[in-house]
Amino acid sequence: MPRISHFSLLDMPEQPTLAVTHVDAKPEDFPLHIGCGIQALGAYMEEAGVLPADVPYVAFRFEGETARLEIGCALSRPLAGKGEIKAGAGVSGKAV
Repeated sequence: MPRISHFSLLDMPEQPTLAVTHVDAKPEDFPLHIGCGIQALGAYMEEAGVLPADVPYVAFRFEGETARLEIGCALSRPLAGKGEIKAGAGVSGKAV
């Protein structure tokens, strides 16, 4: 039987983020929104010379038949938003 890895409780600092948000997104349109959002984020980060600090994330919350869809990425340093791309901050706290 394989041995279970060691787990640690970490204090995660707040990180700067960039995100694109779509309101009233239909589930069947998620792949299109996600692909376009990641491309827009990548192009803007490359233009600004900023590296991602982690993999991109997708968050959604259904509001009836549609959802509020957010595609984002944590950054290595703060960067102002541009157009549909908004600057923000990831939540700090405990993580495993």
